[in-house]
Amino acid sequence: MLAFPYRHRQPVAAGVAQPWFQMFDPDIFDDHYSWQSHPLVETRGRTLSFQQIRLLTTAKAPGATVTVTLTGRGPDGAVAGSSSTVLTLGASTEPTMCTKDIAPNFQAEYISVRIEADSGDPDVAAPKIHSIAIGVGERARTIRHG
Repeated sequence: MLAFPYRHRQPVAAGVAQPWFQMFDPDIFDDHYSWQSHPLVETRGRTLSFQQIRLLTTAKAPGATVTVTLTGRGPDGAVAGSSSTVLTLGASTEPTMCTKDIAPNFQAEYISVRIEADSGDPDVAAPKIHSIAIGVGERARTIRHG
């Protein structure tokens, strides 16, 4: 795959020019990556209790980790709290289910999810995440604002 910049700029410093394109090989994977969601629809104006994380993953390196961070926001958009859960994986060639409780349970509304996968070895690809499920329980309804 080739990626081209939106606009090409003149050299920033003497002898330093912006490349015209970058090449990406879909068969070469990085040892670390992250993904960030928008606030989950189910949590808009509702406080939910997040209790468990289940991942279906494939990890090539033993001791690879996946960190799932839940961040809650108030109706005004300010961060109301966050909780991070680290799942340590064993090496596998087939997808494996990994489950971990969120302790203590995380309660908030307007929740976004951030996933960070790390192999722990710069020569090995980060774990592949096939699916994620987050166990929740409804705690209370809040007044919708605007």
